[in-house]
Amino acid sequence: MSKFNLDKVVLKNYNHNHMKKIIALLLFATIGYQFTASAQKTEINSVHLFDLDAQLEQRYLDYIKRLNKVIKEIGYPKNYYSVLRVKSDDKSDEYRYCEIGHWVNETVYKAIHTNAKFLALKEEEKKSAVYINQQLYRRYYSLLSDH
Repeated sequence: MSKFNLDKVVLKNYNHNHMKKIIALLLFATIGYQFTASAQKTEINSVHLFDLDAQLEQRYLDYIKRLNKVIKEIGYPKNYYSVLRVKSDDKSDEYRYCEIGHWVNETVYKAIHTNAKFLALKEEEKKSAVYINQQLYRRYYSLLSDH
């Protein structure tokens, strides 16, 4: 093989390996960006522990969806409620449900919870059978600001 052809092979292999590295780096950068962009940094979590009649569960979930929609509509799409429930075979007889509010900071928390549209929906729900009277409520603040 002539020196010229050998140079082409070496250059072709170099370009191929170089491109593989660039593609791998771009792939890792894209994945890292997706994790960073999708990670919701919240400073405050409000936690509600409560019980709910099984017949009212779907209505309650619909209410939470409406609250989340209002929160987004008033300009705070990174803040929301999520709802959890223990497994059906769990023997716990109280606090089987958990509602968690995810809030980016105190200012946003107050802005949402004093907004007229948000308050109107909360008041409307208090008049219904779904409103939770007996609940354990706590507001938790992040201890690790870099996570």
